[in-house]
Amino acid sequence: MNVNDERYTLELFEFQKEEISVPDELVDDEQPLKYKPFNHLDYEMTLLKQIYDSNTKTDYPIEAYCVI
Repeated sequence: MNVNDERYTLELFEFQKEEISVPDELVDDEQPLKYKPFNHLDYEMTLLKQIYDSNTKTDYPIEAYCVI
């Protein structure tokens, strides 16, 4: 491929409608829950608010959203 050749990119996104969480049988006192359940659309809304609100910016938005 030559550097002057046209290239095309296709982005593919998938969103979960349901909440994503760790099954209860995998969480106990020895292996506690590290992340809150994840709701994709709720996360996207939170991320958009952070983008447009300069007071709430973070370097790791997914960590700020999910970490317990």
